[in-house]
Amino acid sequence: MAKKTTKLQDAILYYDSIVDSKEATEEAKQYATTAVYYLRRYARYYSNKTETERLMNDNCKWTDEEEEKLKQEFEKGYSVERLAKIHHRKNSGIISRLVLLGLLTDEGTSKKRWTKEEEDKLEAEFLSGKSLAKMAALHNRTIGGINSRLILLGLVED
Repeated sequence: MAKKTTKLQDAILYYDSIVDSKEATEEAKQYATTAVYYLRRYARYYSNKTETERLMNDNCKWTDEEEEKLKQEFEKGYSVERLAKIHHRKNSGIISRLVLLGLLTDEGTSKKRWTKEEEDKLEAEFLSGKSLAKMAALHNRTIGGINSRLILLGLVED
């Protein structure tokens, strides 16, 4: 009976056969090296995820039913973070969908760097429970910009 291997193990075996081959071109060897590098990187990334994170809907098409549920929950006042958990999507995916549905506007005008004082103020606002939309208005920034800064500050996960 043949030993069962994973796709990563198969790729590594193929890589070894290419690299050791006298007939393989340098281009084929480079391609195999790059492919295995990314497969290992993905395997490492994926193995660190919980089962829930592996089942996330990131990059999956939204269904009409899911969009309708999102609208209803948003109108009830659910936060972006809560919506992301409910729908198993990233905060940025929820924000993008709400903007696309016309439920949020993302019209900040600032492209300036964040100051330490502004970051401290943002953190205090976040910890006090202000919404992303409110914080975006207060800082004259986009909702996506606020979300990205909160991620960088380690206050939310995306």
